[in-house]
Amino acid sequence: MQHAIEMFSRAIENDSRYARAFAGKADCHSYLYWYFGGSKADLEQAAVDSENDLKLDNMLAEAHAARGLAVSLSNRNDGQDFSPGEMDSFSGECMSFHSPVFKRIVIFPSLVFS
Repeated sequence: MQHAIEMFSRAIENDSRYARAFAGKADCHSYLYWYFGGSKADLEQAAVDSENDLKLDNMLAEAHAARGLAVSLSNRNDGQDFSPGEMDSFSGECMSFHSPVFKRIVIFPSLVFS
């Protein structure tokens, strides 16, 4: 997981507007926290990276998935963590069946909840 974070960080260094790299990095920090007993710093970094990816491309499904995971792990899923109108931006056109998080949670829930 650390290697993936390093690779996403390199991608961000090469192109600071590459939203998918921020989403991937946010997911890695979330997974470290969730599955591997990561620190609060991992959770905070997931929040920062997921905010950055949404600022760069709010129509990117991976960005919304990364943000949702970071927020849910923070137990701040009451909508208070979203800016006004941000909750309205969740629409069918920005959800993707190709999103890795979507596949794990919706299509293959046994991978997450087993």
